[in-house]
This record gives sequence, structure tokens and C-alpha cells, in this order.
Amino acid sequence: MLLTMKNNHYVLAIDFDGTLVKEHTFPEIGEPRIWLIDLLKGLRSQGHKLILWTCREDVYEGDNTVFKPRLYLTEAVEWCYRYGLEFDAVNKNLSEVEDPTIKTCRKVFADLYIDDKAAIFDDVSKTITFNEYINSINDLKRLI
Repeated sequence: MLLTMKNNHYVLAIDFDGTLVKEHTFPEIGEPRIWLIDLLKGLRSQGHKLILWTCREDVYEGDNTVFKPRLYLTEAVEWCYRYGLEFDAVNKNLSEVEDPTIKTCRKVFADLYIDDKAAIFDDVSKTITFNEYINSINDLKRLI
């Protein structure tokens, strides 16, 4: 399956804690990484597709989990929305690439994954490094 969207539009999967939010303060939500949020809003306005890809999920009374019942994922989505950041999908593939007749893995299909576990963020110089390949926001913009 070809993942690249028509008209040179791409699918980006973006992590929440440590990426859109500077710190790992789960279950709370920390400070926003405004420059990344602004970049993503701009990319979405250009037609690129965004997927929020996070380990956060809503927990309900009776769920078999170590976490207390709380709408962890809903809170994250609403937090993003307050900053004007909307997603085309949350923790799932875009409807355009889903095929209900094929079993797929839990990992969403994307052209680029933005995650603090794969990137080093520097809020002063606003750079992202992916294995020394992407060295600046300008490089990221050219890639996308």
C-alpha cells in the first residue's frame, strides 16, 4: 500500500507526551511546544494529514488497568484543540488507508513519525534531529 497522499501531501503521526508537550508529566499535561504545534497547524492547512499517536487512552470504571478511571486521551485531544491543533485521526489509521477486510497491526501508517523517543528537541534553536538526517526545521519543511 502506498502511503504518500495525492498531490504531495503526507501523513504525519505525532506523539503527545514529550513531543507536543515538553515534559513527561503523565497523567497531567505539561507545557506546550508551541513552535511544533504552529508548524503542524501550518502543515495541516497545506493539506497534510495529522494523526495523534499516543499511549494515552481513556480509562473507565471496571477497566483492567493500573490507572485510575480518567479520560486521559480525551484530555489530550481537547488540550490540542485549545491550541488550534486538530487531527485527522487519533490512535488509528486514516479512513483513506483503512481496509476493513485486512487485519493490520497497532502501528498507524504514516510517512513521518514525530516522537521524542526518535528525535531530540531543542526549544531554543527549534531543531529536530532524526539520526543526523534532519538538522533543522527548514529541513523538516523541505522533507514534508
